[in-house]
Amino acid sequence: MKRLINLEKVTNMINEHDIADMCNLDKLHEGDRFTVGGDKEKMVFKIKNFSGDYVYCYDGFGSVHHFAAWTKVRKV
Repeated sequence: MKRLINLEKVTNMINEHDIADMCNLDKLHEGDRFTVGGDKEKMVFKIKNFSGDYVYCYDGFGSVHHFAAWTKVRKV
């Protein structure tokens, strides 16, 4: 069964202006802060270190996140 998505209710879509401001996560440095995607309520992450193809990061609450190095992000 296919699931249909009502695009009018999707609020975190990325437009061409968001993409122009973004870069790959591996272009940033340890200690840099960034956001992911085009969310209206943006969560900021801080880079702890790079581990091969993945980046070890913290959010504002101290929780650990692992992002792929090629993830598109916006530097804060």
